[in-house]
Amino acid sequence: MYFPPVKQSLARPGLETMRQVDEYFWQRPEHFLPASWRDKIRLFDSTIGPRDIDQGSLGDCYFLCACASLAEHKKDIEAIFFNHHSSCTKAKEEKHGGWRVILNLHGWWKQIVIDSYLPSRSMLPAFGRNRRRPNELWPSFLEKAYAKGYGSYQAIEAGHPWQAQEDLTGYPGYSVDTLWQEAVEDSDAAARLFKMLERWNEKQYLISIATPTTSKTTINARRRQQQVNLEALFDKAGLATGHAYTVLDIKYFPLHRLCLLKIRNPWGNSVEWSGDWGDNSDMWKKYPTIKIACKPDKKANGVFWMEWNDVINFFDSGSVCFRQGSWIKTWHNYRVFSRFQGNTPELALEIVCDDYLDAFFTIHQKDKRGLPASDSDSKYAAIMISLFEADPLEATQTLVACSGGNPEEPNLKYTFELTRSTSIRYELKKGKRYFLVPRRLTSANGNNQPTKPFIISMHSSHKLSSGSCLGKPTTVNFVKLDPNNEVFRNLPKFQVGTLTTVTSIYQVRHGTDFFDTREGTSFTEGKKVNNVEYENMI
Repeated sequence: MYFPPVKQSLARPGLETMRQVDEYFWQRPEHFLPASWRDKIRLFDSTIGPRDIDQGSLGDCYFLCACASLAEHKKDIEAIFFNHHSSCTKAKEEKHGGWRVILNLHGWWKQIVIDSYLPSRSMLPAFGRNRRRPNELWPSFLEKAYAKGYGSYQAIEAGHPWQAQEDLTGYPGYSVDTLWQEAVEDSDAAARLFKMLERWNEKQYLISIATPTTSKTTINARRRQQQVNLEALFDKAGLATGHAYTVLDIKYFPLHRLCLLKIRNPWGNSVEWSGDWGDNSDMWKKYPTIKIACKPDKKANGVFWMEWNDVINFFDSGSVCFRQGSWIKTWHNYRVFSRFQGNTPELALEIVCDDYLDAFFTIHQKDKRGLPASDSDSKYAAIMISLFEADPLEATQTLVACSGGNPEEPNLKYTFELTRSTSIRYELKKGKRYFLVPRRLTSANGNNQPTKPFIISMHSSHKLSSGSCLGKPTTVNFVKLDPNNEVFRNLPKFQVGTLTTVTSIYQVRHGTDFFDTREGTSFTEGKKVNNVEYENMI
């Protein structure tokens, strides 16, 4: 993809507009840094951390919030910039200002090549940058690669943290916006949502919340029954409207029936909550044991604590990214390309387990971000996935999970969603045979093009095996079901019938290692192909 240092890379004419676009000019780091700093230019200059990130003048706080949450995991950020070429080639590229960035766009792993020119309006990058060390460039380069991936800097303004986290990690995300609205109106719903966030925090998932983009008057009117003058409170609260925040920790104190969230503003400055349990709140003096447990500080670093009821009142949405893995546990990612012909998929997954396997399954379609209204993909198709189970020799498969709602709480309801991705988490049982079936529905407001590409992703707790190596094999084959099969009639059971083996392009990535692109009939038997040749499958 062409992304030169010109005005069109800021905002594409006829498609986007950017305020004061003519005031920006492009500079390399050696141009905008003082001479004494030029021999200190680094991708990573010190310990990677969330405080590295400064937003600048581009309205992409959702993306920088996602970057800040991932920066808690140093190796994940380093893996995004992994260059798999030889040290000699890598050194030559970097000498001439060339960098490689790995992103998961539209559900498909890509390595995006960028140069080191950055938009400026002064002696620093105008957009994302390092707050403390302007010679450390990873925040600027990551934002530039994301902008290139979607066509321009303007294209990445405004969005949802969970989608950016999906793009950065490949792991599925989930929005709790609907649950949040229910929590505003109902205390029981608020309690259930808190418990859900608490469970996710214990699993160290990436949790984000956001303040409303609507006017303060609208916020106040929506909650008028609470008789709280939120317009006045917001001015004094130290919270930015239309802004994404990271949840760092969640604590419940049953003795006091107190629910607290530790929150970070990705701006990393003094713009912090000033109400109860803020840095300077008297509540810490009133409850010293809670202070010991929470360890608040008075630094102007954007980190603060809030009580759950205040969070519900001042924030109006939230999301999670189900990032997995640690230094002692590696997850494995497999992705395969296919298409819908009408509403029938050309490919389904046949999974035969000889051992237990914890897995996430996700269906992706092309993100509509940055696309003109005339592009058919500017509308999402109504999609879902369903999982069926049986013993290996049985012909009848029984529905055990459908996407729609919380992926960790799969249901049995066929729910088609106009969304870019939707997921299931399920523990596959030893000695069982499964079918994962992608689904599409004709929709009055959706994309109903005759042919619609999609990606199926599988994150597994164990490496898949064909049985030719040590360990018990779990195989995932690419098959096609008969278009007239009753599985496409939304029934709870179906007869497998005739299966056709399908050859397709797929990707494999183990943990944060570099990804491979392959061609074959299963996730375990295929030949390697050129990554670049197949990077734009969708």
